[in-house]
Amino acid sequence: QGRPSKAQKYLQEANGLAKGLGDIHRMVESEFHLSELGIKLGDFSLLTAHTDNALDLIRKYGSRKFPFAPRIYNYKGALMHFNAKPDSADYYFEKAINALDKTDSDPEQTDYLPGAIYGNWFMVKQSSGNFDEAMKEKAKRIAMLGYNHAKKYFLKNTIQYFGAALMVGESLLYNNDLEKAEIYLEEAKTSLNSIKGENHSYQANLYGVLGDLAYQKGNYQEAVDYYHRTLQAY
Repeated sequence: QGRPSKAQKYLQEANGLAKGLGDIHRMVESEFHLSELGIKLGDFSLLTAHTDNALDLIRKYGSRKFPFAPRIYNYKGALMHFNAKPDSADYYFEKAINALDKTDSDPEQTDYLPGAIYGNWFMVKQSSGNFDEAMKEKAKRIAMLGYNHAKKYFLKNTIQYFGAALMVGESLLYNNDLEKAEIYLEEAKTSLNSIKGENHSYQANLYGVLGDLAYQKGNYQEAVDYYHRTLQAY
């Protein structure tokens, strides 16, 4: 609803209640949602702190199954990527995939989460130039699964829908299917423009990929313009 300060207040209260009750699962869940709020606010210190808090709990109580573990490992992998630690990013993305519940037929476990994780993992490989054709095809296939899930379960003015469309566009772009990539990236752009709030970090992600698309099409000035918008969003 575009009210992150109120969300933060109630999430912190929920976290405190979970700690008071000694409810480990709700402690992990509230730490995850607080880390997610860090993304929404563009506050990487908040994202990092609460992701690490959640990971500490998962390590300490490793014999338990935590439904939010794949998402938390995914965030940690992305943070390792932004900190220029590709090997650590690989480690956490692999942990995220392995933490998925293979017995759960919920589309979130079978489609959306794998799409999100492989999409981020693909970004790491792409930026380092360390990926092969099999990795590109896997990323494209799972990104499409995530998109189909988002299209079925989320409205177009949600971050989930935007992220799924962006992921498909990006995977198509790096498979050199520029025409199809542009279709999904324009859909992602329309979705993001309909979401309330500033959404600076999401804008930065989108503009960066649109810049790459323009560059590959030979529209160099347009690419430069998008890259400038990426920096402004950050």
